Amino acid sequence: MKTNLLKLFRRSTDGGNVRLNRKLITFLICVSLSVFFWFITTFSKDYNSTITFPVTYLNIPKTKVVVNHLPENIDVEINASGFTILYYKLRNATQSIRIDLKELRAFKDAPGYYFAVNNRLEKIGRQFGNKIKVLKIVPDTLFVNYSKRLIKTVPVKLNANITYNKEYQLKDSIRLIPAKVTISGPEERVLKIKYAETEFVKLEDVDSEIKKDIKLILANDTSLVQVSKPTVELMVPVVKFTEANLEIPVQVDNLPKGYSLKVFPDKVSVKFIVPFDEFEKIDASAFRARVDYSKKTNSKKLKIEIVKKPSNIKSLRVNPEKVEFLVRK
Repeated sequence: MKTNLLKLFRRSTDGGNVRLNRKLITFLICVSLSVFFWFITTFSKDYNSTITFPVTYLNIPKTKVVVNHLPENIDVEINASGFTILYYKLRNATQSIRIDLKELRAFKDAPGYYFAVNNRLEKIGRQFGNKIKVLKIVPDTLFVNYSKRLIKTVPVKLNANITYNKEYQLKDSIRLIPAKVTISGPEERVLKIKYAETEFVKLEDVDSEIKKDIKLILANDTSLVQVSKPTVELMVPVVKFTEANLEIPVQVDNLPKGYSLKVFPDKVSVKFIVPFDEFEKIDASAFRARVDYSKKTNSKKLKIEIVKKPSNIKSLRVNPEKVEFLVRK
């Protein structure tokens, strides 16, 4: 008996939940439809609204540059449906107003030009198609001042502090690629610029070749000056060096005919540093040490001159620097 009553209670409870869920779903559908139709009705109506748009300036003369500030954005009051206004408010960052500077008017009694924006509302409105009407634009007038554009080439100057590991040195000169850049802008500003300097670079204990892009900086007032390349490549050709020591014979130049000259010692020691991977390629034949008899003074010694040496060595030292000599006729 108890079991039958329990089953009957469960059936009545389950049926109540089903009826409750159906009522809730019906209610939510009705609310959603009401909101949908309200949304359609409301946004189908026309409204006035102000939207901010970025500006693109067209047809700036190639031989001139604008020297005053032109607004990057303008406020446009439009009349359109709610859907259209919502569309432009959501994508106004990508939609821009195009202003053609060919339509500038010159002032009669003053230098410069002006563009009466609100006199061209219909033309500007055509950029949006026929779905909206442009009512007003702020600012209503744009003012433009030109200067002659000057183009010239300037060298790039390195601003750096570079130190090297004890066993490493420059194999070749430091290079900037490109070594020169082209700048253009208002004539009076470009004329003041003598070079383009790199940003400050600090490199410590360098022990390998460096290739690095660095920014360029122009001196003086360069707010309207353009540079052909914003960066240059810094190349620091660093290699490992080792010390070498060779003995080379001393030769005599410009000795008069009929004379003989003997020097003491007849060989000198040359010490130098050379790239590690080129050490074995260098021998005494790559050098020539001489004394020049035509430079003889009252001294009993002649100075050693190294007139031939490899191009890839550095820090050359000669010992001794002078030698004694004996002349015979």
